[in-house]
Amino acid sequence: MKKLLGIPETEPALIDVIDKCCPQVLEKCLHMLPQTDRTAMLNANVIDLQWIVDRNSGVWTTGHIEESTKASTLTLCLSPSALGQAYDPWSVCLFGFMERTRVLQHCPSVVAQAWPICYQRVTSLFNVIDPTPVSDNRASLLRSSAPTKKPPSEAQRDSLAHLWKNQVALAMRLIPQMPSVAVRCASPDLSLSSSPDSLSADRSDKSSGTTASPVALYKLVIPLLRCEVVDIRDAAVNALGMINHDALKDLMEELVVYIREAIDRKQENMRRRRRRDALRLQLVRVLEKIAENGTFGISQFVLERETMSLHPTFVEYIDGARLYLETDTDGKDSSSMREVKTHFCDFIRKMIKNFSLESCGTLLSRELKRNLVNLFVGWSGSAYALPFAHGGHHGSSHHGSHHGVGSGGSGGVSISGIGVGVSGIGSGTIGASVWGSSSTTSGIGAAANTSVGTLAAEEEKLQFSALQVSV
Repeated sequence: MKKLLGIPETEPALIDVIDKCCPQVLEKCLHMLPQTDRTAMLNANVIDLQWIVDRNSGVWTTGHIEESTKASTLTLCLSPSALGQAYDPWSVCLFGFMERTRVLQHCPSVVAQAWPICYQRVTSLFNVIDPTPVSDNRASLLRSSAPTKKPPSEAQRDSLAHLWKNQVALAMRLIPQMPSVAVRCASPDLSLSSSPDSLSADRSDKSSGTTASPVALYKLVIPLLRCEVVDIRDAAVNALGMINHDALKDLMEELVVYIREAIDRKQENMRRRRRRDALRLQLVRVLEKIAENGTFGISQFVLERETMSLHPTFVEYIDGARLYLETDTDGKDSSSMREVKTHFCDFIRKMIKNFSLESCGTLLSRELKRNLVNLFVGWSGSAYALPFAHGGHHGSSHHGSHHGVGSGGSGGVSISGIGVGVSGIGSGTIGASVWGSSSTTSGIGAAANTSVGTLAAEEEKLQFSALQVSV
């Protein structure tokens, strides 16, 4: 059979790979399972895919949990970070199987064969659940010309939407890397100053003749970041966050135009501003989820080959977002901008954690690190930032470094002395007394403090390592 299908003899069977990792995958969703399933899992002699298939409790079949007042919404839940969010252990298992070191690595032939099947199901089902009011003109190019069908009932649509969320996320795990449109001797220019429209046009022309087109999937899902239907929009964010590490470059090429709009700082009316703030929020959520999945650390596209710094696309986004958030005054109190700040902090923290200690020294320039620390300190509140107010003294007494975080000489904090300040900032007691009952603001402060601590800790470790080498 393998010879007939052209599968290498050394490639293991898909079922064997899945069965082998079932116990580890199920551990991730153990807290989601009812007591009967937990007991059955502990007493089972063998935990494999068949054991999962035999589960018949509601949490496996519908992904619902009942709250005290109403059923929770149908959302793809890979990490239940919010109280009352729907649990979906089957989704956890499915994407646990699709981790890079499991099916994607050991069964490339299966992945290649599954991609067109999954793509076809995603596009077909989307025609049924299509929310229609997508604020992106290019989405109209993907709409079916078939006659309008009777819309499904609300219950049917919820069930189909839940199915589509899993399918589109799986498609992003399976999606192959696009072949290069031209032979390049250097890394592709995806800077925000380049023109992505011509590049996308070339890619679309080349892939238009194929049945399963990665570009077509990107152009179907990415505009949904603007969708006003929460379930569909969140499904798009989750799916893009699950992108295959080999296809990250292709995704970023499609996102360049959205990134450019998100970091644009020109004046705009209130309606356009709300629309753009919503895009900023969904875009940073996508990048945070990509970082959360560790994709930045394993994609060959993310780092420049010569300098080992982040690709200009990411650097320009980080710096552009920083400039916008730093200078934004009109919307600083809006709920959407508070969310953007929180997710931006978490994105920076999780992104840095994708790389080894040795790589962290070259990821960002010293100036950008300094500017990010200043931004996060400003969001942390006066009490949290108090240790930085005397940073010059701490820096000189502990390390004698002359590099200041601030632009001024007396007010600057030495980079090597950040760790001293962070130990005071990160105090849970101080945080509780300062932020009081404001949970949203507390989230920003906590995220900012953690991001400052991450940047500071990496810089501190690098300098300590350098001192050891020099000694």
